[in-house]
Amino acid sequence: MKATITSVLFFFCIIGTASATSGTEIEGTQWVQYQPMQSAGILKGCSLVYATVTRDVRNKKGNYVVLNGSINIQQVKDVIGLSLKIGVKDLIENTPFERPAFAYIQTKNGTTANSTISQFDGDLGYGFYVYDLTDENVMKVFLDLIANDNIQLGYNLSKGGLDILTPLNLYVVSSDENSKNEIIRKTSPAVLESFNECVGKVIDSAVSGTK
Repeated sequence: MKATITSVLFFFCIIGTASATSGTEIEGTQWVQYQPMQSAGILKGCSLVYATVTRDVRNKKGNYVVLNGSINIQQVKDVIGLSLKIGVKDLIENTPFERPAFAYIQTKNGTTANSTISQFDGDLGYGFYVYDLTDENVMKVFLDLIANDNIQLGYNLSKGGLDILTPLNLYVVSSDENSKNEIIRKTSPAVLESFNECVGKVIDSAVSGTK
C-alpha cells in the first residue's frame, strides 16, 4: 500500500535545496514552493504552492489524502487580498482531485473561516477562497503565515460536515523516500523568505499606487 501512496504522491513533488531534515512519516507537509504572480511582466502577487498529506477520518474512512493548492497575496487594483486554493485527492483510491464544500486557513492567532468575501470554483477539482487583508482575523492569519507560526488548513467535503485540520509547515521544501521506504523531509526558510520579500514589494506597490 505504501508503495502505491508514494508513487502517486511523488508525482507532485518538487526537488528543492534543504538545510535540515524532519519527520519520516508520509503524513505531513510534502513540499512548499514560492511562485511570483505577474501580469505583462509586472509583479501582482505572491504564491506559496503546497502539498500536504493527512488521514481523512471524516470523509475517506481514514484514507490518506493529499491537499494541494496555494496560498496567495495578490494586488487587485489598489487592494491587497489573501486567498486560498485547495483540492483534495484520495491517495489510496487514486481518485481525481475534488474541491471541498468549505475550506479555510487557521493559525495560532486567527482563522479565515468567518472572513470569506468570495468563494468560487477554481481549476477542475479545486476551490478558491478570497479574503480581505484589512479584516482583523485575516491580518492575524497573514502575520502568522509570514512567521510560519502554527499554520493549519481546514476543510470538509460535505456541506455541514465536520472539518479535517492538517498542519502546513512552510519550511518543508521537498520530500523524498529513502531505501527503507521512509519519507525524509528537507527544510529551509528560503521559500518563505522569497515569499515575504515578494509580499513586501506588492504592498509597497499598492501603497504607492494610492498616493
